Amino acid sequence: MRPINVTLCSTTWELAKQKANFSGWVRRKLMDEQRKQQKQGLGLQTMYESFCEPCDLWYDSSIEEKMLMFMCHECGKTCKYMGPSQ
Repeated sequence: MRPINVTLCSTTWELAKQKANFSGWVRRKLMDEQRKQQKQGLGLQTMYESFCEPCDLWYDSSIEEKMLMFMCHECGKTCKYMGPSQ
């Protein structure tokens, strides 16, 4: 992971501090956006998801086998396979 700074106004700062893992939430939103762009540009490509509960991190790949036993980049534990993304 690489750090990046985000500047928030007082309203968005209040919203951000309500998230248990704001960085994880931002990563998920960015991946959702990328997934939508891929579906629009490349047709419907099935993406598969895994979730690390302790770190509150989501991962996805078009390769299902990769997600079945995916290891979290933060804690190194096996993520929970969530199946095809919705």
